[in-house]
Amino acid sequence: MESRPIAVFDAGIGSYAIVAEIQRRLPYQDVIYFADRASFPYGSKAPDELAKVMKRTLRFLETFEPSAIVVVSNAPSITVLESVRPMTRLPIFGVFPPLDEALACSANHAVGIMGVESLVESGIL
Repeated sequence: MESRPIAVFDAGIGSYAIVAEIQRRLPYQDVIYFADRASFPYGSKAPDELAKVMKRTLRFLETFEPSAIVVVSNAPSITVLESVRPMTRLPIFGVFPPLDEALACSANHAVGIMGVESLVESGIL
């Protein structure tokens, strides 16, 4: 067990499933959960505004001295994660839709994506 907690955050409540998975795989690992309701919703923010929110949140979470930070929101994971990575000395992980797996399961190699505009229009998706 890592003696330092893992920090998990999101603007909503969708990250509960990720916290549950961390607890399932690492039952003795402490988890700090931060629901960033002050910045909700992330998906409607421009990338520069979202990067500022991420920087502020990373600084706040660093005060708890976590072993890693998990960004459990598609919007920042897809649109700004790489640009905010240098803002922290800690390992930082994001979440990404399983598009390759979805395409592999699709009979016509097409999938529909439901998401906020910043995600759907992102170069990654």
